[in-house]
Amino acid sequence: MKTIEENISELERVDRFITHNPTDYGDSWLEASNAIDEAINVLRENKPKTCKFIEEEGYWECTNCKNAWSLEEGNPIDNGMIYCTSCGAEITSIIETQFDYEFGEEVEIETECKVKGGVQE
Repeated sequence: MKTIEENISELERVDRFITHNPTDYGDSWLEASNAIDEAINVLRENKPKTCKFIEEEGYWECTNCKNAWSLEEGNPIDNGMIYCTSCGAEITSIIETQFDYEFGEEVEIETECKVKGGVQE
């Protein structure tokens, strides 16, 4: 099965061909080109959203919608979050800030989620 990006690329290629060779398709070339443009737009609009949750001063912020969440304990993974409850984007990873005592500075640590598409890996 092709990915959304692969389908969009294929449709764009066909659209360029039709647009640059309109005499090969008679009067229906413009209608075909418009239908392809519409299909590309639908694919782009329905592309699944993903996000990361970043720890910011005791809150967790979604990179997609920018809404912040306060959790009593742990992080979004610890609390079983799979999707952002504001925008519905699938959480692919979390980024936590921790202090590195060896270097004396804060560092960001990214942890990938073990759940993809709502299914535990």
